[in-house]
Amino acid sequence: MGKPDDWQDIARICSENYRTVYKDISNPEYIERVIQEFYTEKTLRKELTSNSKAFHGYWLAEEEGEILGCIGGGVDEENKAQVYVFYVALSAQRRGIGHSLLEAMTSYQKDTYGSTEQWVAVTKGNPIGIPFYEKEGFSFSHETPSWIDASQGMSCHFKRAI
Repeated sequence: MGKPDDWQDIARICSENYRTVYKDISNPEYIERVIQEFYTEKTLRKELTSNSKAFHGYWLAEEEGEILGCIGGGVDEENKAQVYVFYVALSAQRRGIGHSLLEAMTSYQKDTYGSTEQWVAVTKGNPIGIPFYEKEGFSFSHETPSWIDASQGMSCHFKRAI
């Protein structure tokens, strides 16, 4: 579980990934708007102190004191497990860190809340997220307009049994 002082590492990982993944999908102004809304000190410190059913806070992967990845999720009112934010440092990808983070959160959601399915929304065209989730057993369910800004494309919703 992340601590409020981890906000800078989380902001760095999330911002670097967001800029890299979405550079060919969204316009630069939109990318920076998302980063300024979700990955600021104020927002992250607040989320790092959260531990509720709706949002479990940020869970971190660390190696020798360096934060290499983070995941945040919750369980909705229908008891469906959700993954809301999930990034692994660009330099640490393809080392099993993402799989480990996802499995840790999945086990928590299943064991603590009895969830039997897990959902994630990924921007259409995401070249890293979509293949990762498919490899982890998620299947495409449906598309909706992006919830942050419908003019920025579609969100692909994936689910899996847990």
